[in-house]
Amino acid sequence: MCVTFNQNYQLQADARAARTYRDELDALRERAIKADKLESEVGRYKEQLHKMEFYKAKELKEDNRVLQETKEVLEDQLEGWRSRTDKIHQLEKHNLLLKARVYDMEQVRHVLDKMS
Repeated sequence: MCVTFNQNYQLQADARAARTYRDELDALRERAIKADKLESEVGRYKEQLHKMEFYKAKELKEDNRVLQETKEVLEDQLEGWRSRTDKIHQLEKHNLLLKARVYDMEQVRHVLDKMS
């Protein structure tokens, strides 16, 4: 069987095309493997993110509970201080009234001392 020049040329061209396709196929396989690995990695990151969000929400709830308790304690303390402040004002007013009475009594005594 005699292979003609054109047939030989065509076979060489087909062989080059086949090598090119094989190289391209190998590159695509590598990219597919890499894509699978990346998809797997993305899945792990999504799972980690979900866990982190869960624990963050749990931590925020705990922080919120502690802050609420602290707020209640501080509000109770504030109410106590307000009561004490009101009492101080009442005592200061009573003290002023007593000072005025003492002054009046001293004035009366002074007048009585002058009369005797």
